[in-house]
Amino acid sequence: FLLSHWYVQFLQCFLCRLSFSPPLPRPIPRADGERRFSVLWAIDRTTSAAGARLLASHLEAPAVDVGEIEQRLDAVQFFCHNAALRKDIRRLLRMSYDVERCIQRLALDRGSPRDLAAIGATLALAQAVAGTMRAVEDVGEMSTRVDKCVHELEQEKWHALLQELANGLVDNPPPALGQGGFIAQGYDKDLDRMRALRNNAKQLVKDLQQEYRKVSKVSNLKIKETNILGMFVEVASAHADKIQCVTEQDDTTPIFQHCQTLKGSMRFKTKELTDLHQDISRAHNE
Repeated sequence: FLLSHWYVQFLQCFLCRLSFSPPLPRPIPRADGERRFSVLWAIDRTTSAAGARLLASHLEAPAVDVGEIEQRLDAVQFFCHNAALRKDIRRLLRMSYDVERCIQRLALDRGSPRDLAAIGATLALAQAVAGTMRAVEDVGEMSTRVDKCVHELEQEKWHALLQELANGLVDNPPPALGQGGFIAQGYDKDLDRMRALRNNAKQLVKDLQQEYRKVSKVSNLKIKETNILGMFVEVASAHADKIQCVTEQDDTTPIFQHCQTLKGSMRFKTKELTDLHQDISRAHNE
């Protein structure tokens, strides 16, 4: 029995965590979520969901390492002695989002653009927390744990991620990924081009039609579309010879390639028109 008891104590110390035995008060809520009369219920004054979970995890498995305990107590003492700073930090933390849950949803491919926006907003708040800590004067010497946290928040990787999210997301992204429209204008040139094609397709076709009328000198030239041929140029049969004589600059290759003859009209394809039709179709599909 003594050997078994010693072995259990050794494992607890090795894991640097202390387990509660049944006679002690409940440290955390019951499995059914009931919080009343637990230690967590009595002392929880956290302002964020992540902070509440961290406090619960510390109560569920308290540290037994003396150095770890001293660092935690030093951090508590630091904020107890600096009430104004503590108030400012709590105000900032109250505005933070539950980043841990956002990251979990994104990792499981269940996230939304608003999860990314929440991460960005909370990163901005974290930078504000670090700035508040560094800007306050006469607060005494920071505890080792507090100084380490501030130093972590000031690392360049968080600044870079915050800037990337700020540049890449619109101000008010939609709640669902499928709704689209959450990538900011100017973030991706190819995406901007696709948006322009989708939103201005009619105007682009109209402009190209005007250009073809100018180079061919056929005023009634029209660009039409069918499911089989796609987009094509249609002119009256009387103007067929005129349009077939139009060639590329410094080249003898005809711009208009005949594709269909109808009673009273002829239809032609151009490489530029075919590419435009493909781009417009891809923009609508993507």
